[in-house]
This record gives sequence, structure tokens and C-alpha cells, in this order.
Amino acid sequence: MNNLKLDNLSIVISSCEKFSDLWDTNISLLNKYWKDRPKDTYIVTDEKTDRTIEGVKIISSGEGKEMPERLRDAMSYINTDYVLLTLDDYFLIKKVENDDFESLLLFMDDNNVDYLRLYDIPKENKKVENEKNLFWVDVSECYGVNLYAGIWRKSFLEKTFSDSKNAWNYEVSLDAVARRENAKCAMSRRHEFVILDVVRKGRVLHKANRYLKKHGYDIGDRPLQSYKTELKLFIIGHGKRMLPKSVHKYAKAVLRRFGFKFFSDQAQNV
Repeated sequence: MNNLKLDNLSIVISSCEKFSDLWDTNISLLNKYWKDRPKDTYIVTDEKTDRTIEGVKIISSGEGKEMPERLRDAMSYINTDYVLLTLDDYFLIKKVENDDFESLLLFMDDNNVDYLRLYDIPKENKKVENEKNLFWVDVSECYGVNLYAGIWRKSFLEKTFSDSKNAWNYEVSLDAVARRENAKCAMSRRHEFVILDVVRKGRVLHKANRYLKKHGYDIGDRPLQSYKTELKLFIIGHGKRMLPKSVHKYAKAVLRRFGFKFFSDQAQNV
């Protein structure tokens, strides 16, 4: 394939000053595993910074702005129809093939798809006809559309910024926006963009810590996450994929008794 379709894709890494310690390692791994990526790569942050990273444009939206506000402001810099949106603590750990991404963009073009998730949580069961390992996303529940790495049609992404929300409430609202806009949403299990989830709630996950140490990467002195919190995260994420719905709901109910709260409980139609 040629790169004409890939030229219509920008890479946007959502971040903020508190997570700027992750930038160098994130981009180092991006450079290692996707050397011939699209030319437009952005880090979107809040506070002004003097830092420069070769091959990356840093957009400073303004101190005190929440994540969706920062992304909304960044859209004025994006000149492509599609955006690969990912986060500062999602580190690429496997080589990316441009042909794979061009295939996804052609699929989105041909089928008027607005959002294509590149991560298989939550699990989807409705296969896309005549496509291997592509599935339609069920937006009737929370987190079908989420902030794991995914390709967004820019015009649809811009419709998700209507209200000022923090990152967690913003993510919870995405399925309702998809329903309101009758968006076509899909998910890939082809593993085009394999990431390591590094930080949750400001702390480094144990699996990520082992990977970074093994491969000689240093992201500073962030503390490790507690095993108790990691258990909750497992139940929320992998538990929803692996367990029957009734068991997953029961597990969340048990966690609520121990004081855990879930943003999905706040989800409302918009």
C-alpha cells in the first residue's frame, strides 16, 4: 500500500504537566516501534513548557483546563480527517505495520465508521461481516467507546467535547454521545497497536514496572500502585471481558461494600 491514507491520520497523545515525566519514554518507544509513522504527532498538555521533543509538536492548552477542554483546543491544530488518540501512560511495545493501519482507515472510510477501538476491553461479540477480527461496538452500556488507544473520525471526536468534564466523567459520557449521534463504532482484535498500561491513579502498575526495569527505561520516582487497587482495576477491566455479566456485576457490588466507587454508576444519557 502507499501512504496516502496514512497521511490522513494524526497521532494525538493526551497528557498534562503532572505526567510530563512519561513523555520521553513514551516517544522513545513510539520511535522504536513505529519509525515510519504519520508525520503529525502531538502531545497535548495544559501548562506552557519549554521542552522540545524531536518529531513531536507539543500543544499547551492552558493551565487549569481539563482533559476534554485541552483536546478540544488541540483540534484546531489537526488537519487530518482521522486521529489516533492515545494517552501518555500507554507505551507502545510492539512494532506497528503501516499496512495494518491503512487497512483500518480504508475500512472506516468504506463503512462510515466514526470510532475504531484498538483494544479488546470491553469484549465485543458482533462480528463485522467479511472482516477478520473486527467487531461492532455495543454503545448501549458504559465504556464501549473509551479512552484506550483508538482511531477517531475527527468530526465525531469534536462532538464529544460539548461539556466541561474531568477525564473520568468525560470517558463515561462517550457512549451516550455515540448513541445521540448515531455513530458507527467498531473494535479491532488484530493487535495493530499493542500498548503497555503504565500508570493508574498516578502510580506505576507492577507489570509495567517489571517491563521498564527489564528493558532499561527510567520514568523517575513514581510510587508503585497498591495490589488492592490493582485488583479493583482488574475486575473493572479484564473481569468485564472474562467473566459472565452477572458475576462481574456481583464483584462490583462486593467492592462497593468496601467503599469502592465506579464512575460508570454516574453515567447518564446526554
